[in-house]
Amino acid sequence: MVPQFVGLLLYRFDVNVRSSLVLGLVGAGGVGLLIKQAIKSFQFDQMLTHIIVVLVLIVVVDQASALIRRRLA
Repeated sequence: MVPQFVGLLLYRFDVNVRSSLVLGLVGAGGVGLLIKQAIKSFQFDQMLTHIIVVLVLIVVVDQASALIRRRLA
């Protein structure tokens, strides 16, 4: 029961991290808003930095999730 709960918890966390980026792109704030503002002001170096931060965050969350699932199994 606990591995299933933790798996669901990690899945929802991953979905929420990715959704926050999309919501920011449409104006809700957060990293997505920073990316949108950087694009509008032609600051592509800042845009790339924000995108790299998002990619690193997603990879770290995914790797941590895989590690936790392996330990619980």
